[in-house]
Amino acid sequence: MQLEAVQHTKGALLVIAGAGSGKTRVLTYRVAWLLQQGIHPMSILAITFTNKAAAEMKSRIYDMVGTAAQDIWISTFHSMCVRILRREIEIMGFNRNFTILDADDSKRVIKRLIEDRGLDDKRYPVSMVSEHIDRAKNSMLSPDDLHATAGQNVLGHNIANIFADYEKYNLKHHSLDFNDLINLTIKLFKEHPQVLDIYRERFEYILVDEYQDTNRSQYELIRLLSSHHGNLCVVGDEDQGIYSWRGADISNILNFEQDYKDVKIIKLEQNYRSTQVILDAANSLISNNTQRKGKNLWTEKESVHKVVLLENMTAKEEAQTVISHVRLLTEQQDLDFGQFAILYRTHAQSRNFEDVCNEEGVPYRLVGGVRFWSRREIKDIIAYLRVLVNPYDDVSLARIINVPKRGFGTTSFQRVQDFAAELDLPYYGVLEEADAVPDLGTRAKKIAKDFIAMMENFRKMTQYLSVSELIHTIVNETGYLKELNKLPDLEREERYQNIMELITVAREYEKREEAERTLEGFLIDAALVDADQEEGQREAGPRINLMTIHAAKGLEFPVVFLTGLEEGIFPGVRSMNSEDDLEEERRLCYVGMTRAKEILFLSHAQTRQQYGQTNYNVPSRFLREIDPEFIQLGFIRPKLRPQPQAFINRVNPFKWEDAPKQDSFLDSTPKRDPIRPTSRAKKRVVENFEAGEDIRHKIYGVGQVLEVRGSGQDQEVTVEFPSVGKKLFVVKYAGLEKVKK
Repeated sequence: MQLEAVQHTKGALLVIAGAGSGKTRVLTYRVAWLLQQGIHPMSILAITFTNKAAAEMKSRIYDMVGTAAQDIWISTFHSMCVRILRREIEIMGFNRNFTILDADDSKRVIKRLIEDRGLDDKRYPVSMVSEHIDRAKNSMLSPDDLHATAGQNVLGHNIANIFADYEKYNLKHHSLDFNDLINLTIKLFKEHPQVLDIYRERFEYILVDEYQDTNRSQYELIRLLSSHHGNLCVVGDEDQGIYSWRGADISNILNFEQDYKDVKIIKLEQNYRSTQVILDAANSLISNNTQRKGKNLWTEKESVHKVVLLENMTAKEEAQTVISHVRLLTEQQDLDFGQFAILYRTHAQSRNFEDVCNEEGVPYRLVGGVRFWSRREIKDIIAYLRVLVNPYDDVSLARIINVPKRGFGTTSFQRVQDFAAELDLPYYGVLEEADAVPDLGTRAKKIAKDFIAMMENFRKMTQYLSVSELIHTIVNETGYLKELNKLPDLEREERYQNIMELITVAREYEKREEAERTLEGFLIDAALVDADQEEGQREAGPRINLMTIHAAKGLEFPVVFLTGLEEGIFPGVRSMNSEDDLEEERRLCYVGMTRAKEILFLSHAQTRQQYGQTNYNVPSRFLREIDPEFIQLGFIRPKLRPQPQAFINRVNPFKWEDAPKQDSFLDSTPKRDPIRPTSRAKKRVVENFEAGEDIRHKIYGVGQVLEVRGSGQDQEVTVEFPSVGKKLFVVKYAGLEKVKK
């Protein structure tokens, strides 16, 4: 099938390339085949999504055909468009030496335009406006289109006005953002067909990688360029479409036959990565999706082990169990730490694995993320706590004086710093006497006094609030949560989850140090763990790979642990209201499973600390959707935290003849239904709510129920809070309480 995909060169070709089926090999050999057939290199256009992928393709093709590959256009969508626009954009009124704005540049321009219109930056935060404009451009919408859909919404019309101002600014200053690169190229082609003719006649053969990840503008650009010769080859896998939040439209690959005539479809179903049992499990999961072409991955690799399910009581136990298995496998198999990947749905879930790695002395690396204690929101809140303990901590105070933004700018703080240096005082002491600071404005003085009053109030609270309760109070009363609400959805959710994880850390500390649970003690613990994490990251040699499933896309590892497989975690709560979102979550799970080459572990916990409280979680529906024939139950429990040798003496999972059958954690006959939750954990009573009732949330405080859907375990409620507005909750996960009147 690979050979057929390489040699079928005429007309439209859709290559459905399953995970690990060698699609990069097919693309490079197809280019080499075209050159061998006498096609001129300048007639070939190959498009990928990342510079890394483009560089890899160039390297492979150069290795195969040498200098004959020099004139082939191999690039990302954006690089290709820059190349075209540098040559042709003057016809549209832009200078060909235009500036390309990155995301930060773009936000600075938008911020200025918001100010120019005299709009309140609290109602029109830069991140929110920027996200609206970005989303509109991804969908090829104009400012007029936004006006048309805004109706009576004043906010919508103002965003459309800012969008129009932004477009005018870019034209006047000869600058383009990344979305403009593609959209202006399309506009160039449509308004100046003579330019389009040059490029669509030149590119006789077009190849597009990862076609399932294309958005509307990328789809339209390819349609225009391929409209003359029609020799378009797209390669992708609808079952690995996991980027809708970035604007990707999976319908582009699903509807390919309707968009192009006489399409040839070739499915690459032979997998060269995973064992058959891993593929069987992944196939049985993804077959539950409806938005797919359908395929069945197979391999010639023999299966030695079934997919192993690890059941755990708590999230901490989950991390201990996973690391214990890693230890075991490095002892018993010819594997090093670098051949293991621990995958999770969100960055916030990395914390337990980081902690256990540090406790056990296991080296690790965090891929595509920042160490938990180094994340901005964690450092911000820790800085607040440090100043409460030690007002002389100038570094921490400098970090939080204007976080969240309270109008105490760089100039004002510089005056505080200068005065502090002159009198040899800490910054906190100077802020207490703000009236005496030379040249400090009246508004800045008031802000300084309010800040000190707030901090002194927090300091009093340390006498009667626990650390976790204090963190709750700080993130609410400082306005930190309100500030997060101005961020784009995904960033807001990720940072919010990190804060909730910090509250979980505090709760764990309080349970562990019940006799002497002080704020000072918590900060000492945090500092030591942070130092351990940094040391764990610096370890030389092979290290366990910790990463989100999104970051693992395109990678492979001999052993993969797919963790946190619980309802509300994976799939996440937000995906449960939409079948499309749920199918994307299932595709994400499929991607995670197919990263494994030899051994795949699936893991879940019965209880997990979320939003500062213990939640009792049902195993993920994805576990129930995998045919039980391909799953076996693991039995190792690290309750006494034995050394690796103790495990080896107890169980030898990969040398069947040496291990007692009843003890093997890879026993092929599960002792009980591996999917059904055990009854060891006490069930939490879930209340039913009604519209109009007042409820209390641990973080957001008291709010009113606006809308109710469903009942019992699956009830969903929309609640309005005075501090943060409307929030949607699944009752069984949210920990809501009725306010008794």
